[in-house]
Amino acid sequence: MRLVIMGTAPAIATADQDHMYFLLDGPDGFWLLDCGGSASHRLLKMGYDPLQLKGMILTHGHADHIYGLPVFLQDLWLRGRTEPLPIYANAPTVERCRALVDLFIPETMRGYIRFHVIGDSPGQQALDTPDFSVYTAPTIHAFPAHALRFEPKRSRRVVVYSADTAPCANVVELARGANLLIHEASVLEPVSTIIGHSTPAEAAEVAREAEVPELLLVHSHPALHSDGQTHLQAARQIFTGPLHVARDGEVVEF
Repeated sequence: MRLVIMGTAPAIATADQDHMYFLLDGPDGFWLLDCGGSASHRLLKMGYDPLQLKGMILTHGHADHIYGLPVFLQDLWLRGRTEPLPIYANAPTVERCRALVDLFIPETMRGYIRFHVIGDSPGQQALDTPDFSVYTAPTIHAFPAHALRFEPKRSRRVVVYSADTAPCANVVELARGANLLIHEASVLEPVSTIIGHSTPAEAAEVAREAEVPELLLVHSHPALHSDGQTHLQAARQIFTGPLHVARDGEVVEF
């Protein structure tokens, strides 16, 4: 399996960073995680047929993670999608996405869309496919968000994605035993839990507590791309394993 990091930006995109979304590709097919950009355009550029999409998992309902959803769903209908498309998200995110669908997509185009609610119990299984299982846990963020743990069926390399969050005990527990933690690093200085974001050093502390061997930073402050080593000094003092800032288009094999 492979995870393609299609966008790494926080709420502010840059010339080098699109907003957040991922492609999860396995032998049985591919999924999208969040929808923060032009999904059909990017899929086609990478050689994927959007109509072959198995489903979507949305971490939360902030605009930079779901703004591409309505036009993507319309695009799929115009291409002829009739097969049900499952979309997994927590209840507030499903509610917001339904509102977007109601606003932008005529009722005649909605027949194939299937929303599924992810519960709030930490560590519960949200999805099981022939390629992987997904376990989730709520995070600490301004809008209810869920971290995701991917356990592949054909390998033992487990990957956890924090979604948007302040340092969070739920993420620590979800990441225990994982091989890679993909953690957000949106800010350079700590912010309140009402806002709910992490610095590189705070992400490093989560990785250290979870005892994961490798840390990859996403949803990353633009300064980490222009002068990353300076801003990563404190993080490297906390977490001594491999640690780097992901770039758009980076591929994680697992």
